[in-house]
Amino acid sequence: MSSSAELKKSPTPELVALPNAGLVGKALSKALQVWLRSLLDDVTSIDIRIGGRNRQILTGNIPQVYVAAQNACYRGLHLSTIYLQGGSVSLNIKQILKGEPLRLLEPVPVAAEFSILQPDLNRSLSASILADAIRDAVLSQLPLPPQPPDQTLQITLGTGKIALSGIWLKAPDALELVPAVFHTGLTLADGHTLHFVKPYFQSSSPNLPVLDDIYIDLGSDITLDELTITPSQLAGRGGFVVMS
Repeated sequence: MSSSAELKKSPTPELVALPNAGLVGKALSKALQVWLRSLLDDVTSIDIRIGGRNRQILTGNIPQVYVAAQNACYRGLHLSTIYLQGGSVSLNIKQILKGEPLRLLEPVPVAAEFSILQPDLNRSLSASILADAIRDAVLSQLPLPPQPPDQTLQITLGTGKIALSGIWLKAPDALELVPAVFHTGLTLADGHTLHFVKPYFQSSSPNLPVLDDIYIDLGSDITLDELTITPSQLAGRGGFVVMS
C-alpha cells in the first residue's frame, strides 16, 4: 500500500502507466466499477486502472488499484473530485470470473485526495456526517426556537475559515427570531481530529455564548494528513479503510 503522501506525488489515474493487466484485468475493472457505483448515491464518471500481471490477478491479489471519480455522492456527501489508490487488494476472483458480485476478502487501506467545491459543500449539509457535527458542535450551544423556521443553512468558504449562515435564534422576549452566523477557522489538530479555531457567533441577539475551540473526532478509520480551505473549495489528502 502506497502512503497518501505517495499518492499526491503520483500523476492522476488517467496518466499513470500501469503494467498490462490483460483481459482478466479488463473484466475485473468492470466488476470494480459496478461495485463502486453500487456504493454511491450518484456519480458522473469513474475511471479505474489496475496494476498487475494476469498471474497475480488470477490469484485474487491485486497489487495496485487507482480510481478517479467526478461528482461522486456518498451517503449525501458530494465530492467534486476524488482520487483513490489502494494496494494488496484481496478479492473473490473465481466468483467474479463466473459473473458473481465482487467481494473484498480483507479490509483495504486506501489513500485519497479529494476536493469539494463550495456549491457541493452546501449540497452536502444534509449528510449525517456534516449535519450531526453542526448540530452537536454548533447548534446545541444556541438559544434555538422549539421549531425553527424553514431556513437553509449555507456555508461560505474563506482562506482557512468558514462561515455558516441560516441560523435563527430565539430573542430574549421570545416575540421574534433573529438571524445569526457562525464563524470559525478550520484546521487539523491531528490526523483524526478537526480543530475549529476561535469560533464565534455574529448576531444582533444579546447574550450569545462565548465559545472555546471545538474539536471533532473523525474516528480511527479516517485519517486526514492535509486540509486546505480557499474561497472556492475545501480540499484534503488522507486515507481510510474499506471493509467490504
